[in-house]
Amino acid sequence: MFHLFKTTELLADFHPYKDIAELTELSQKCVQYFNNVRMTLKTKGMTPVEYRNHTLAA
Repeated sequence: MFHLFKTTELLADFHPYKDIAELTELSQKCVQYFNNVRMTLKTKGMTPVEYRNHTLAA
């Protein structure tokens, strides 16, 4: 999936998880953020999904 699953961000405010379902939910939220919210200068201020769609449309 990622070279490194961004462990530092995933565990930034670490607390023990009750079960695997809670950890799975956190993981899905992290992936959602990385693909649809996070913007970087490398992608011209677009999210990864926006940048990919922009590139494919060209």
